[in-house]
Amino acid sequence: MRATLARPGEPAAVPRGVSPLAIALALHALTLVGLFVWSLVRRHRLPERLPIHFLSDGTPNGWAETSWLTALAMPLTAVGIFVLIALGGLAIMRSARRHPRYLNLPRKAELLALPPGRQEPVWRQLEALPAWLALPPQGLICWAQATIYKAAIEGGPGYEVPPVWLFLAVEGGVLVVAGLCLMRAMRRALARAPGEG
Repeated sequence: MRATLARPGEPAAVPRGVSPLAIALALHALTLVGLFVWSLVRRHRLPERLPIHFLSDGTPNGWAETSWLTALAMPLTAVGIFVLIALGGLAIMRSARRHPRYLNLPRKAELLALPPGRQEPVWRQLEALPAWLALPPQGLICWAQATIYKAAIEGGPGYEVPPVWLFLAVEGGVLVVAGLCLMRAMRRALARAPGEG
C-alpha cells in the first residue's frame, strides 16, 4: 500500500489497497457470525443445566439453568468486547487524528508536517490497531463457548484451560506485528521523496 505524492496545488492522494482496519473488521465479523451460528445450531442439544464455571483441568464446578441468555452469553460477551475494544479504540484513534496533540507517537511533529496523503498510511495503521488487539480475546471467548457446550452436551469435563502465557504470547505477537506495520508505515511516510531537499 503506497501513497503517491501530490504535486503542489493538487489534492493529496490516498493510498489504495485493502486497509488493515477492513481486514481486522472482516475477521471480527467472521468470528462473531461463526460463534453465533455455531451456538444457535448446537443450542437444541443443551441439557437443562449449563456449566458456567470450570476448574483449571476443565471440570465444571458452577451451573446455571439453560436459557437463551445463558446459551448465548459468550457470543454476547464477544460482541461487547468487539464494541468496547475495537470500535471504542477506533473512535479514540479517529479523535486523535482530529486532535493530534493527544496522541503519543514518536516523530509526531515530523509526521504532522507532511502533506495529508503522506500521513494517510500511518493513520490507517493507527486506526486498525485496536481492532487487531481485540482479536485474541475473541479467540479466547470462542474457546470458552466450546468448553461450555462440550461439558454440557457430553457431560464430562470441558477443554483444559490454556496457560495464561499462551494467551499473552498470542496477544503480544499481535501487538508486535501491528507495531512493526506501524513503524514501517511511519518510516515510509517520513522517507524523503525523490527531488525533496
